[in-house]
Amino acid sequence: MTSSARRDGERKLEELVARVSQRGGRVLILCIGNPLRGDDAFGYLVYRRLKEMGVSTVIYAGSTPENVMGLIARARPSLLIVVDALMGGRSGELVIASLPEVKSPLPLTTHSLPLDVLVRLAGLRPSQVVVLGAYASRLEFGAKPSDEIVGAAEEAALLLLRALSTCRA
Repeated sequence: MTSSARRDGERKLEELVARVSQRGGRVLILCIGNPLRGDDAFGYLVYRRLKEMGVSTVIYAGSTPENVMGLIARARPSLLIVVDALMGGRSGELVIASLPEVKSPLPLTTHSLPLDVLVRLAGLRPSQVVVLGAYASRLEFGAKPSDEIVGAAEEAALLLLRALSTCRA
């Protein structure tokens, strides 16, 4: 993703969160990933950082997002932001895209069910879902996350915090 496309994605995310907030809607962040599988820790690292920052509207699903679809359905978010490691790009590069913009099944790392199927199980439409991902390079069991993924996780957490601050402003 070019820096221009990335800035556009960040701006769209901030605008979308602000619009949902202005309408009285709820934003929920779903972080997916396995901290024992190298760069698949991206979602976990973002979750941990958001919790440290005091964000309460974040859920960690581990590597089995299907286990929290009931919880998401009960929360009835207007917008679900899914944070996960992706395959197929430059390590640590962030991607921001609406679910309909991303090919299905998504190029996620360890999940057997496509994300669009999972969100439908939670009673959401794909248009209510934004994916914030970072490309992974190593997924071996027991590997530590790469420096690129650690940096991308910090950047993603700050981006989400900035977008969520539009709700509180």
